[in-house]
Amino acid sequence: MNKEHQTHVKKDSYVKKHKNNKIKKNFKIGLITISTSRYHKYINNIDFSDEAYENAKEYLLKNNCKIIEKRIVDDNKQNIEKSIFELINGESEVIILMGGTGLTKDDITVETMRKLFDREIEGFGELFRQISFKDIGTSVYLTRATAGIIKNKVIYCLPGSPAAVKTALKIIMPELNHILYLIQS
Repeated sequence: MNKEHQTHVKKDSYVKKHKNNKIKKNFKIGLITISTSRYHKYINNIDFSDEAYENAKEYLLKNNCKIIEKRIVDDNKQNIEKSIFELINGESEVIILMGGTGLTKDDITVETMRKLFDREIEGFGELFRQISFKDIGTSVYLTRATAGIIKNKVIYCLPGSPAAVKTALKIIMPELNHILYLIQS
């Protein structure tokens, strides 16, 4: 066996070891919808739909996750930060933000979160855009979806599109145990 092949085998074994290390179920998830229009409907008791949240809830429950808390926040830096820190200081291991990752002046989720991240997980956004390209074409580069770590909790910033949430969760779930193992070790 040549040296290059031995290195590749070692890396494969390392990844398998960590991915399979104490497979955790019932991840504790906090969900935050970031949408000014939904927030105003919510606080004024006006009926509204949140299909992205419903998609996330359905997918997460099917994958043995426990939704600890669900929030709706407007596109306001202070309100986003307040919700994030409350969830970080609570039971949630993973926080998923849905909305505010586009290019309008109101889309401030990414700027707000990048200032808070201890570390950013750039590969998530890159992979999300690569996979999404197959479905939506070149408009995928308009999203700034990303992920990061704050105080050993993983935070995902997703577009508010119901289809985008489904795509993102298919990327998130296979690696979640591995990520939590690495950041909590």
